[in-house]
Order: sequence, then structure tokens, then C-alpha cells
Amino acid sequence: MPNGDVKKTGLDKTMKTFGSRIRTRFGTWNVRTLFQLGKLRQLAAEAVRLRIDVLGVSETRWTSYGDKKLSSGQYFVYSGHTMVNAPHEYGVGFLLSPLAHRALMEWKPISERIIVARFKGRYRNITAVQCYAPTNQADLSLKEGFYEQLTSVFENVHKKDILLLLGDFNAQIGTDNANLECVMGKHALGEMTENGELFTEFCGVNEMVIGGSLFPHKRNHKVSWSEQDNNLSKDVSLVLYQIILFA
Repeated sequence: MPNGDVKKTGLDKTMKTFGSRIRTRFGTWNVRTLFQLGKLRQLAAEAVRLRIDVLGVSETRWTSYGDKKLSSGQYFVYSGHTMVNAPHEYGVGFLLSPLAHRALMEWKPISERIIVARFKGRYRNITAVQCYAPTNQADLSLKEGFYEQLTSVFENVHKKDILLLLGDFNAQIGTDNANLECVMGKHALGEMTENGELFTEFCGVNEMVIGGSLFPHKRNHKVSWSEQDNNLSKDVSLVLYQIILFA
């Protein structure tokens, strides 16, 4: 597990900020693996095509933690297993555009399932947390341990920051939002799973809103995981934001 040291980027006069006049796109993607020749370059090209500034990445399958400057000018920070002879599984990261890289204040590898990045904003700074949660078939103790660690991360976020939570939570939340109206809408897919229950409970406690469930979308825009052999499709990759109240 990474040691969680904060990686400062060093503030200088060339540093940019995320402001209201420039649209900044955040996204999240389970890439299944980056542990193949050319995969990171392929991902970087796709991020440029889609004009994504901050792309949270799940299942990199890279070990250890570190950063990498790409020839395209993009910047990749990652967090994975750090044990000797660690398996190439799980792993998370952020792929940043040159603009996002120049706005990056610091980043922190938490574990092979969680990474944090903080960006300079014109009015408020932004903390983004990228996750890869255990699958629905995993032991309950492993799932609870993940959410305990995520809770600890939240407790250390700067109170005035805008907080974004991205990632593959391996959770289906369904369309029934009875008693969950403050957490989710009615426009997700499937039925509520055990992971979905843990996820929505976490969101409720931390005043998070599941953004993708609030408004109608075409089905192919909702699907974030599919298995062609069994004709299965699920919405498991989610983007959340914290409720912000203005006085």
C-alpha cells in the first residue's frame, strides 16, 4: 500500500487555475489495463479527442506509485500495490491535460484503490478522488475496509474545497430512490445491489449526489460496463459531487 505522502508540484507564476470562463472536463474510465505496450499512449489520444482535462482511471494494473510526463504534454499520476513482487491488479490514476497539470497543486497516492489530486481554482480549489471499489462478489469486510479508508480521505479534504468523487464503484443503484432523493435520481440502470447499498449509504453520510442518475440519458450513454457473451450491461462507473450551499 502506498505511504500516502503528499506529492507537491510546486507553485510558481506559470501556474494556471480552473476558472469560470474556461470549461474544464472531468471524467472517469475503467480501462481494464494499462499494463500493455502502447495502452497509456492510446488512452492519452482518446482523452485529447474527447477534450477531457482530468480523467480518473481505474484498473491501471500498474504497481507502486509515481508520475509520468507524456510526449503529448499530458501528465499521468498513479497509485498501485507497493509490496515486493506485487500482482498487477487494481491500480488507479489521473491523466491530466497540460492545463490541468499546470493547475495541479498536489496529489496523494492512498492505496491501490484510491488516489487524490488537488487543483487550484479561481474561487475555490478542487479536490478530486479517484476510486476502484471491490466487486459485488468480494467479502463484506473488504468492502467495508474500502469505505473506511475513503471516509478517512474525506475527513482530510480541505473544508472549503469543491469535492469530486470519481471512479468505478462496482455498484448498481437502480431507479428506486425512495428515501434517497437527496443522494440519487431515478435515471440509473438495473437493480440495487449490496455494493449499491453501501455506496448510497456512504453518499448520504457525506452529502454526495450521484450526478449521472439525476437526468434522463440514452441507454448507451448510461452503460459503463458490458459483457457481450451474456448480453449484460451495467452502470458501475460514477461521478459524484458534494452538495454546495451558498449563504
